[in-house]
Amino acid sequence: METGEYLVSIRHQKLQKEKPGCGKEKQIKSSQRTEAESLIQWKNSLSYSPLSLDSWSLRNLNNLCNWTAILCDSSGTSVSKINLSNANITGTLTQFNFTSLSNLTSIDFGNNNISGLIPSTIGTLSRLTFMNLSFNYFEGEIPPEIGRLSELQYLSLSSNNLNNTIPYQLSNLQKVTYLDLGVNYLTDSPDWSKFSGMPMLTYLNLILNKLVLEFPGFIPSCKNLTFLNLSQNSLTGQIPELVFTNLGKLEYLNLTNNQFEGPLSSKISNLSKMKHLRVANNKFNGSIPEGIGGLMSDLEILELYNNSFEGSIPSSVGQLRNLQTLDLRMNSLNSSIPSEIGFCTSLTYVAFAINQLTGELPLSLSNLTKLSELEGFSPCNPIQESGKSSKINKKVLIEVIVPLGQKLTLSVWIADKLSQIVKVYVEVIKNIKEDFEGKEIGIWSF
Repeated sequence: METGEYLVSIRHQKLQKEKPGCGKEKQIKSSQRTEAESLIQWKNSLSYSPLSLDSWSLRNLNNLCNWTAILCDSSGTSVSKINLSNANITGTLTQFNFTSLSNLTSIDFGNNNISGLIPSTIGTLSRLTFMNLSFNYFEGEIPPEIGRLSELQYLSLSSNNLNNTIPYQLSNLQKVTYLDLGVNYLTDSPDWSKFSGMPMLTYLNLILNKLVLEFPGFIPSCKNLTFLNLSQNSLTGQIPELVFTNLGKLEYLNLTNNQFEGPLSSKISNLSKMKHLRVANNKFNGSIPEGIGGLMSDLEILELYNNSFEGSIPSSVGQLRNLQTLDLRMNSLNSSIPSEIGFCTSLTYVAFAINQLTGELPLSLSNLTKLSELEGFSPCNPIQESGKSSKINKKVLIEVIVPLGQKLTLSVWIADKLSQIVKVYVEVIKNIKEDFEGKEIGIWSF
């Protein structure tokens, strides 16, 4: 073979090897066009879209990665993220072709006016790690197909009109760390036994739904939880012991406004990282566990009001130096107020009203210089009486909530806004007129 013929042969072979690359380039462009056309089709189906989406246009097909709210992958060849949060969009997802956008890793449609069903085809986004559909008007059930999104780490469907049951397939999302289904109409409590533990889950919010029956049984298996909110449902029964033994990383626990009952386990002190403990408006009874004060030193909010707790207020509460809110109203506590509470110098709100407490308020309460409200003893803005001098502004107004027929003598020490210590004696006589039954009685002393 002549040298010239050899070089031509090599060049011919090289061109043959390059042909597949040329085809791939055409395929990429074709894929981008498909994605762009799908997005335009959905935009055109909306009842309202903002002017910022004018870049989503057939005239701008070759500039897809620079469209508003669009982010492409590192190769610049395919849509990776869509962020349309707070875009004032009105419409549905009916015309959104998820299958043509298979490389999506993040979709954020939060805080818009999107209604209708969540399409089951959303479950085809196998690379998705982030999904936020919160604060919209989605209705119907949560598609079980979402459970196929094995890479998902963040899922928020909160503040919509979703109903029916929570599909157990959601617990297949083993990489999810954040799950918010709160403020919907989820009802027909699911068979929690079908749910798997979610080992990566740190945040779970089911607030303000219509969940009934028992405490969700899969939750104690979610051992990395730091935030758990089941408030404003109709859940019943006792809190499983496993909650207190398995969830040692919990920092925020809210069970307010349910029908939980029984005593609070003494093992609650295992939740040593707890900052906010809210179990108000339930049917808990028995004594307040002593360990709440001893081992929960990071506690900032303790709300136990409107239950049936009885006995004494644990003196160990005085060890909660970070405590800001202590609300024990509307129980059956029948001891004196422990002087150790005066060591909780971060307190801004304390409520003891509607119990059966006796004795004097301890002088140590004068240490609570950050206190802005003591209920039923509330420092508030002073009132001006006619004929009085302006010196009245150094006085303290005390409001006492007293059950009918109760005789109570209190010595109250409290600091006003000028840090002047004022001693106020309030005496409530035994014979209270029937007109005041069940009402709050304000007693002002200067």
